[in-house]
Amino acid sequence: MIENMSFHALHRDEYFTFGKRVKEIFTGYELETLNLKQPYDRVVAALTNLDEAMIKNSTAALTTEVVNKDIRRDDGFIALRNYLRACVKRLKPEWQNAARLVLNEIRVYGVNLHKESYSAESARLNNLLSDFENKPELKAAITLLLLTEWVAELKQAQAEFETAEKARIDAKASTSEIKTDDACLELRKTLEFLFQFLELNYQMTPSEEYKQIMRKINEVIAEFMSAIKARKTRNEKEEE
Repeated sequence: MIENMSFHALHRDEYFTFGKRVKEIFTGYELETLNLKQPYDRVVAALTNLDEAMIKNSTAALTTEVVNKDIRRDDGFIALRNYLRACVKRLKPEWQNAARLVLNEIRVYGVNLHKESYSAESARLNNLLSDFENKPELKAAITLLLLTEWVAELKQAQAEFETAEKARIDAKASTSEIKTDDACLELRKTLEFLFQFLELNYQMTPSEEYKQIMRKINEVIAEFMSAIKARKTRNEKEEE
């Protein structure tokens, strides 16, 4: 069956990303045969509506400052990742091992995490930076590879992005926010209806295709729930 999704904890851009990821799961399936065409089409329509609402909202509110800060943290992450890849090629075994250790930690959150949405990138990057600070073996590897200052600069770039993003969100017009919130709610309802319809079909006519679709949906839900949990933990620490 499909796991529970904490829709209420999603940010607006996460709503769209989640809906898009779910929509992509159904590519390649005969939805008419599976009796899923109608609920799927409702999700597609709700996604289109949210996309239009976000475009109107973002065009007015997205500032050059946010874009520049995002580029800065992206550049910092890419530079760090590429430097580590170069260190793996060093002739010194201790440098090779240290670089592989840090790279493996980066792979946990994604070697292309800079391509994620603003909120998803922030969640993953903050978790990675936390690991760098709190795991002794990573801290030692970073020191050996002369990366301490690089990591500090990446942490600063992330903090500056979050400050700029918060200012952008606070400056949004309330009327635009309401329209976007309505679109998010509509998408949530259509997704929940699709999930319920899918589960009901599986109960009535069990098939491997239904199982595959539900498994893929649960994988996406697990990914987003992990990001939500990480954000909640970080916010609680900041309030202490």
